[in-house]
Amino acid sequence: MSIVIRCGTPDCDWGHRVQDLDEEQLDLCYSEFRKHCIKFHGLEEWETDAYTQLNLEHWTLMLLRT
Repeated sequence: MSIVIRCGTPDCDWGHRVQDLDEEQLDLCYSEFRKHCIKFHGLEEWETDAYTQLNLEHWTLMLLRT
């Protein structure tokens, strides 16, 4: 079984396929999502106060800034 976790930003087509929800798979997904946010959503590389929220109901990731 594989799951595609998508960016929760409307009209964004980014997605990352994971085989399961183990720590290694999720860490890789979060890392790829952060790179995506830097490139497409204005996140700066130095921003360490931003974090990622996984919505298991919709299989989406959202970048949250504090």
